[in-house]
This record gives sequence, C-alpha cells and structure tokens, in this order.
Amino acid sequence: MLIVFGLACAFLAKATIVYTCPTEEYNPILNLAIPAFINGNFNPNNLLTLFFHVKPVYSFIVFVTLFLGGLGFLVYLHPNHSK
Repeated sequence: MLIVFGLACAFLAKATIVYTCPTEEYNPILNLAIPAFINGNFNPNNLLTLFFHVKPVYSFIVFVTLFLGGLGFLVYLHPNHSK
C-alpha cells in the first residue's frame, strides 16, 4: 500500500508542480500538488504537449495508462503467472 501511495504522490507531483516545489513548504502534496490537480493546472513540459500539442491533462492520462499497461504486461510475462 505504501508503494502505491508513493507512486500516486510521485505521479501527482510530476503532473502538476514538477520540481518547482519551494523548500520551505511543509507538505507540498497537500498544499500544492492536490490543489493544482483539482484545479486542472497540469505541467505542459512533456513530450506529447511540446511536440504534438496535446493538452497536458491528456498527456498525463496517456502516461499513466502506458505505465499501468506496461506494468500489467510485465506481470503477465512473469514466470509464475501461468501457474
């Protein structure tokens, strides 16, 4: 559960505030990332947005979908999957 929470926080921060979080912020996930996510303030600095002019929110959805699909494919390829 902690790994899932950590991944969710990392993806949320990457999609919204990236690495511009001020060091004096005590809780950047609750104070910066979640409000930015709720308000739809996604980071436009990604390959799909820069090269193909895709909206940042759709780029985030594509990234998460590809990540979960790739993770699912690796689980499927695992040797104990067929047992």
